[in-house]
Amino acid sequence: MVLIVDSRQRRIKLGLKQLTEDPWTTLARAYKKGARIAGTVSRKTDFGVFVTIDGDLEALISKNHLTTDETSFEEASNALKVGDPIQAIVLEINPQSQRLALSVRELQRRQEREEMVRYAHTDGSDDTVSLGDLLRRKNSG
Repeated sequence: MVLIVDSRQRRIKLGLKQLTEDPWTTLARAYKKGARIAGTVSRKTDFGVFVTIDGDLEALISKNHLTTDETSFEEASNALKVGDPIQAIVLEINPQSQRLALSVRELQRRQEREEMVRYAHTDGSDDTVSLGDLLRRKNSG
């Protein structure tokens, strides 16, 4: 794409990346806040884990969002190696600042909620269930 034509100096400035859509805009269109996303661990730091998404975009899973209720940051970080696949939930996506924040913790919570709903509806009962009902079923089954 022609960016600048300088007839006095007989120069033309061309831009190749202007021919393709901004990958951050494409990513924001494909994944909204709360969406599940997959990537590959690209590097680990003291404050979180960086994940490569869609080939060359980088996201951060901060220290607080890498841990689960059962694991500490150190345990979760040590369990991951550069190149490992990882899934998480999109917490924030901002194409202007090229920021993508992800959460493994939120993914775990969502999976637990889905499991509770699935467990609660296995016996054909009505749509409501209490924690006491779940505990009674678990203890009796």
